[in-house]
Amino acid sequence: RKMLARPDIVAFGTISSVAGECVVSPSTVVRVANALGFDTFRELKCFFQQHLRSISGAPRPTISKTRASAATH
Repeated sequence: RKMLARPDIVAFGTISSVAGECVVSPSTVVRVANALGFDTFRELKCFFQQHLRSISGAPRPTISKTRASAATH
């Protein structure tokens, strides 16, 4: 439940930090990822990152835009 309520803890966390937030063991975090159809925690983490990007509405920065912005500031 906590992972769904706070997707940021998965998207930006480690197995250990997610386990701590959810008050479970790190192996439970991996088992949950596997039960949801992911081969690794990293895949689950990427899925959560993509989800946060999609709901944020913010475009992903590109290298050329980032360089241009840095050059003007």
